[in-house]
Amino acid sequence: MAKLKKKYLFLFIIVIIGIIFGVLFSNILNENDNKLVSSKIGEYFKNLASDTPIDYIRNLFSSIK
Repeated sequence: MAKLKKKYLFLFIIVIIGIIFGVLFSNILNENDNKLVSSKIGEYFKNLASDTPIDYIRNLFSSIK
């Protein structure tokens, strides 16, 4: 049980750090880049919500690019 609590605490800390860095990154970007990032994130979630199958390899290469 103690190991499980440590894993959850570690994951919680990682999520909090990710949120903090995301907010800082959003504030550092200029307006045009911020709009681009917002549109890409919105497009990503729209594609997840649709019934079309996900091309994982294409998404991987797109993320690396």
